[in-house]
Amino acid sequence: MDLAAGWADGVLRSEYGAEQVVPLALLRLRLEQQVAQSARLGRRPGDDLALVAATVSTSDAASGAEQRRRVLQHARSVFASGESMAMAPNGTLLVLVTRGPSLHTRTLAFEQAVRSDDRLHNTTIRVWVEPLAMAAEHVDSHLLGLAS
Repeated sequence: MDLAAGWADGVLRSEYGAEQVVPLALLRLRLEQQVAQSARLGRRPGDDLALVAATVSTSDAASGAEQRRRVLQHARSVFASGESMAMAPNGTLLVLVTRGPSLHTRTLAFEQAVRSDDRLHNTTIRVWVEPLAMAAEHVDSHLLGLAS
């Protein structure tokens, strides 16, 4: 597991920089792969997967980019098991996660980290777990809806 995570981090760092955020199209592809695997196992996508989402509301575009970068750093430190992350065109950070006992705890840790960051004090940040559609045919439109 550590070897795979290290390899993935290296590839992401070389392809997408230190922030390791993939384009939304790659997150979409990763989600499609996970949905297909769930189907092969006879499970619904929402049984095993979710998206952790974070939005940053700011009136200043320049500071908004810096604030999103800070939020992303916190997300990467909490979701450090190779989870795919993408920044949607609307500025929403999306993290593809596996549902499990630690999801709630990690999401709260992420929210606490951004709320306690002194550089983000005057910023409205919303963090939530977005359940995935239970039907595979609705997952793609669900993701695109979050990104627009």
